[in-house]
Amino acid sequence: MTLVDYRTKHPDRAESKGVIYYLDKYPASRRVLESGQYLAINPTDKEADQSELAHMTKRGLTTLLMLPLITHDQVIGLVEVYEEEGERIYKQEEIDLLQNLATQATISIENARLFEDAQRRLRQPRLCER
Repeated sequence: MTLVDYRTKHPDRAESKGVIYYLDKYPASRRVLESGQYLAINPTDKEADQSELAHMTKRGLTTLLMLPLITHDQVIGLVEVYEEEGERIYKQEEIDLLQNLATQATISIENARLFEDAQRRLRQPRLCER
């Protein structure tokens, strides 16, 4: 599900919040979620999945880098970093930096979830022990 899509060049092409994508239609996304490994897709990649390429074309993307969000050895989602101006080959240093940022985002998401759980538990009425 899309949570955020931020674009500086083509804001009219941004995905709406809450859009749901079914993994059976996007095998590359499924691969990232199941493997926990990043994946870059370029239109000239002969092995790229056609449905992913069609989705990229529809959104005006020329390169797509998908990075897993991992917490406690479990993938909870993915981040997409994309290029709209021309095909791009990401350097390993860039991928490492982006994965570190994705990891920090995952930590924040997990902390927010834990905080919400703690708040919910505090609001629940307690039974008095005698």
